[in-house]
Amino acid sequence: MHKAKDVFIRPLFKEDIPTITEAFRSIGWHKPACLFEGYLSEPRLVWVAFIGDQLAGHITPSMEVFISIITSQTFQEKAILWTTILCCGLPRN
Repeated sequence: MHKAKDVFIRPLFKEDIPTITEAFRSIGWHKPACLFEGYLSEPRLVWVAFIGDQLAGHITPSMEVFISIITSQTFQEKAILWTTILCCGLPRN
């Protein structure tokens, strides 16, 4: 189990694209670099999440979701939940 302080979320940088495409390739998903390059050229926010120095995933929330998150008092809690979902999948009952 990781501690909250091990979780780091930040905007996507061009330098992240090879890491992300390789992570998807390693699990058999084809996500070409041009997809993420396109994200960077659009008016969209793309976050990448790390646990320690390992990529945990990425998320591209809609602007409405982004606004609700940044105005929420529980931003850190939501960020940790999103990272958990990206890393481990949705919680099961």
